[in-house]
Amino acid sequence: MAWQWSVLVALCLCYSLSMTVLILTLKLLAFRLALMSGDGQGVFSHITLFEKIAAVLYFWLFPLTQLAFFTDATSGVRIIGWLVGLGLIGSLCTLVAWQFAPERVRLGDSRMKIATEMAPTLSAHTQRQVNRLMWISALQFGAVGICISFDYYLLVYFVAAGDVTEGSTLKGALSSGYAIAGALYLPLLARGVKQWGAVATLQKVFVFTVLGSLLKWYVYTPYGYWALWIDAVIGAAIWTAMTSIIPNMLTELGRDTGQDISPYLVSRHHTVISMSLVLAMLGSGELLNLVGFDASLAGNQTDSTLFAMRLLLSFGSFIFTLGALMILSRYKTDRLIHS
Repeated sequence: MAWQWSVLVALCLCYSLSMTVLILTLKLLAFRLALMSGDGQGVFSHITLFEKIAAVLYFWLFPLTQLAFFTDATSGVRIIGWLVGLGLIGSLCTLVAWQFAPERVRLGDSRMKIATEMAPTLSAHTQRQVNRLMWISALQFGAVGICISFDYYLLVYFVAAGDVTEGSTLKGALSSGYAIAGALYLPLLARGVKQWGAVATLQKVFVFTVLGSLLKWYVYTPYGYWALWIDAVIGAAIWTAMTSIIPNMLTELGRDTGQDISPYLVSRHHTVISMSLVLAMLGSGELLNLVGFDASLAGNQTDSTLFAMRLLLSFGSFIFTLGALMILSRYKTDRLIHS
């Protein structure tokens, strides 16, 4: 009914706005702590570890709603939803707000001028470097995000021949593998940053990911899905790097300016990632229509549709990841020239 939709829209809008404020605040706290501690990589690695733990829980929420313990799917979704809303989101967010109360933690730094402007004055070099990191984030979360969204459809409608339950289980296992492998990469990436530097470490990860993108062509097939764990091991590195190394690089750029521009960096980074995720969601839907996908055909999708989805998943990821690598190379070159 219209009034029910109106209530849902209002609640979703309030939730989304509140969550945006919460996420921006937490990210700002992280950037400030990284700036003060001098060990930005350690701070962001610690945060990424908790994100990976949350990712494992997230990927299995829907399968939990399908357990025979619940009388029907609707009650399962409702009960799990309430547990997540009140138990995880509500209680944990309240705990964080209490723990980081202003009188408990001092997050200012009297030695560094705080830039209160939304667009602080930056040198041309710093602005170019920030923009390059934003473009890398946009390509990874947006363009690559569109391409890798087809892994689910290939698992369900190609590997599992239209069996949604089996395909979703494979997707859940794959996503869990990504999260676990990503957590295991954290100490390796941290060590790489200390040994080679952030840029060189990120370059190696991108090269690793480019090779892994080509492997997807063979993995997401009825005869190659046994190698899904290899895709998880290779593909997890870049997503861990995006949430641990990129923010650290932004923090270092901010430190070089001699002022605290964390609010500006956090807001820009969050905006780029959010818009990229939205575009990835909309773009994947449009591409599904363009390739001729028809859910009613179940496991009888046309050969051209399956070929197009495999092409987008593998070679689409390859092209956009290669583009991000080229931008990173320009970042490194510009930094060397500037220094």
